[in-house]
Amino acid sequence: MLASILPGVRQVRAPFAAGSLWFAVLWLLLEPSWSRMAESGFVAGVNGLLGAFSVLGQGIVIGFVVYFLGSFSTFLFSTALGRLIQSTRTAWRPLSGLSRNADIALKRIASNGRRDIERASGGAGLAVDRVLEGAAADAPRALPAKTRPLSRRRAPVMDGPSATGTLPDLEEKQERQIADGVLRDLPFIANTQLLGQREAVYSAVDRIEAEVEFRIALIPPVIGLSIAIAVVVRATPLLAVGAVLVGILAAIGLMLDAVRRRTQSNELILLLIQYRSISAPSITDLEARARELKDRTTGAVLARQLERYARAVGNYFGKLALVPQSGGFALLAEAHEAARVAHLETGRMQQALEAAHVSAAELDSAAVPALLDRVLAQWSAINHGVTVSAPAVAIPDVVGMSGEQLSAMMSDARQRFEDFEGDVSKIVERFRAEEKATAERKQTGEATPAEALPRRDDAAPAGAP
Repeated sequence: MLASILPGVRQVRAPFAAGSLWFAVLWLLLEPSWSRMAESGFVAGVNGLLGAFSVLGQGIVIGFVVYFLGSFSTFLFSTALGRLIQSTRTAWRPLSGLSRNADIALKRIASNGRRDIERASGGAGLAVDRVLEGAAADAPRALPAKTRPLSRRRAPVMDGPSATGTLPDLEEKQERQIADGVLRDLPFIANTQLLGQREAVYSAVDRIEAEVEFRIALIPPVIGLSIAIAVVVRATPLLAVGAVLVGILAAIGLMLDAVRRRTQSNELILLLIQYRSISAPSITDLEARARELKDRTTGAVLARQLERYARAVGNYFGKLALVPQSGGFALLAEAHEAARVAHLETGRMQQALEAAHVSAAELDSAAVPALLDRVLAQWSAINHGVTVSAPAVAIPDVVGMSGEQLSAMMSDARQRFEDFEGDVSKIVERFRAEEKATAERKQTGEATPAEALPRRDDAAPAGAP
């Protein structure tokens, strides 16, 4: 029970402590004026309202005000101050959030990750470069960098029997890119991989992060309190200057202590990744991309595109099925968006079939979306008599169909969809069998007979239009 209560207490502690300090700041600055205006006006009304409450009620009201001030302060300042610890563009070591042990672990993680990607891609450095370039091209351009490049933190730390103090330029560049991706993963790993799986480690990381948030939350009100004290004792300049200096030193101390604790958290997570107790999502994604790039055989490409096509067309079916149940422009807009995606994947599906030497006359991936477009056009006309067109999709202008006709058309489209899936799956299996046989013949040194190639004349679907 205590374990379940403590996380909630830690979440309340930071805003309540910050709010208490801000309340003290307001009291120091406003108390003289408050006392002078206590007999009339707004201040008198507030005093009268508080007087109507018991001591407990007054404490609850003041506690609410304190918590509100602290929450607002945390919202305004904590995110910006927290980013100073994660800064990626400064080489100033005290705010890097990485210890030397964490640097060593990060270097080893990047090196191991590069080798894992090499194995997954079945190639060497250039294959890894293609994987990393593809990942960089798919990354959102508008997002600000969250981590400092590894090269700007310090010189690479080398270890092991092959350590020479330097890396080949290509490998060094790849490991820097992998390391930057791992650092971007750090804020999310606790919730995505530790929570529910490694409760003891998650609790330790959560406690450390709570201490970081607590210290960061105190920095603005501590500075504000020192300034308020300086205003109160401004008649004595020496005391005023001393109060401000003490506040600044306290804020610096809080920030450095927050950095120290964040460093402990990062070091713990990086060591877990290094010893493969947990995995870095960015490296896992790169390995998956490498395996996909490696498997570029015709059968594999066709199978992947069939999966995407089936998902998009299936979503189109689902959106259309919802329209008659509720109608309205919202569902129609979703159906038109599903149509756009389905047509996009249909074009890619046809390209994959053509690459496999299967023509549209044999297998037409556009036949099913064309039927669904007619159903969508009818529902668009029924709803307020307006036809909404999806971007880059020409919806046929078909009206006057009954509900039974629409249902029959949907059933026909579903049957054609199932037939198309089955026919393409058969072609995929033929290619995979031939590719497997070709690989076995290469191992034994046998020639590839021309008659063993898969035939296309028997691939026409039974339900083709």
